[in-house]
Amino acid sequence: MLITKEEFEDFIAWLKKEGVKIKVNERWWKRRIYQRLLNDHPMTIENWNDYQANKAIDDIKENPSRKSPCDPFLLMGLNVKGEDGSLKTIEKVIDTNTHVHLFFDDHTDELIPREVCSEILNSIK
Repeated sequence: MLITKEEFEDFIAWLKKEGVKIKVNERWWKRRIYQRLLNDHPMTIENWNDYQANKAIDDIKENPSRKSPCDPFLLMGLNVKGEDGSLKTIEKVIDTNTHVHLFFDDHTDELIPREVCSEILNSIK
């Protein structure tokens, strides 16, 4: 997972705003959160996904006229072929500034760049 320093600091601020209490040295705590993100720790990833979803919602509230090259609602319900050849359905989509997070009916997920999302939509039109 690639995370910019600014994005990570926003995530830390969001965690604090959500009520996470730091019981140890803050620098150590931040380093621990960062390592858990890199190592796909389930609870940290869940918090990260919640942060991304809230960030996307806040962005839409602040910029209601912003047009996304990829309308996430158009992807929902779309059947796609998995790597193993099986069909899976997109059940949930989270649109961020740079990526689109797809959640499938087989409980897997995938993070794709917005450009790829636009290509998918253009190929089915």
